[in-house]
Formats: sequence, structure tokens, C-alpha cells
Amino acid sequence: MNDTNNNFNKFTIPLRWGVVIGIVQIFIFTIYSMFLMSSARPWGAFGLMFVTFAVCMILLGVMGVQQRKAMGGFINFKQAFQGIFVSILIMIVISQVYSIIYTNFIDPEYYEKSKAMSIELASSFGNEKVTNEAIERAEEQIERQKSFSGQAMGFALSIIFYSIFGFIIAAIVKKDKPAHLD
Repeated sequence: MNDTNNNFNKFTIPLRWGVVIGIVQIFIFTIYSMFLMSSARPWGAFGLMFVTFAVCMILLGVMGVQQRKAMGGFINFKQAFQGIFVSILIMIVISQVYSIIYTNFIDPEYYEKSKAMSIELASSFGNEKVTNEAIERAEEQIERQKSFSGQAMGFALSIIFYSIFGFIIAAIVKKDKPAHLD
């Protein structure tokens, strides 16, 4: 299929991949929250966040390549980023909505477990002052995360963060059509 085909919808592939990546994030978040959060070392959370991010970036790259193939093998930077950005939006909406549902209804003790992990991490440094400050910061952070403004800020920051890497992926995926083929 190429971009002159009237049946081609430039949002079909990004929407599909946005849902797939969102489901992958839900799966990893759920497994972590249900089985690993209480038993994992606090540093393991950072490792899992990195792995989740890397998987998302790889899947966004795969989506970009599929979009390019569907467009006849050529895609400019704008088209590539547009598709990636749509996937990012869908993925973030899905994961944010699920996170709200999960932390409020499925596992209402999630934030307490998160706080306990923060305290455990701080106490591993062996300083009581650091531990007390960590408790205070964890409580403030949890209240921010639970608030509408905190969730909106998290949503906006996620879009910005992923979009920065989306620009890089778009630059990698783009393949301009040679002038002699126009």
C-alpha cells in the first residue's frame, strides 16, 4: 500500500500499536505491583522502569517501520513522528486510566506499598535523618500523585518525555522518497 491509495488510513497502524503498547505497560505494571513490588529491592523498581521504557521504545520503532512499509517504503520525518505521537498518546491514556483504576479499586494499598519501598530504600543508607526525610517526601509525593493536578501533570510529563524519544525514533525510521520517484 502507498500513500496515494485511498484505502490507507495513516492512523490505523499507530492506533493499533498504541493499544498494544498500552496493554504491555498494563501487564508489566500489574505483574510488578502484584508480585514484585513487596518482594523486590527498591532498586529493582528502577530496573523494571528502564526495561518497560526500552520495550516501549522498541515497539514504537517497530510501529514506525510498519507505517513506513504501509506507505510504500517511504515516510518523511513529519509523517513518522505523527504516527509515533498518536501511539504515544494512546499508550499513555491507556496506562494512566489503568493506573487510576488499579490504585483506587484493584489495589488500594498500592501507595502504601510504594511508600514502604521508598522508606526501605532510604533506610538502606543507614541514616535516620535521611529515612525521616524520605518518609515525609513519600507522603507528599503520594498525595500529589493521587490529586487530579498531579495526575494531569504526570500525563503531560509522560507525553513530553516519550515525545522526545519519539523524535529520535522518527529520525531513525524516516526514509525520504528519492526525487526521481516523485
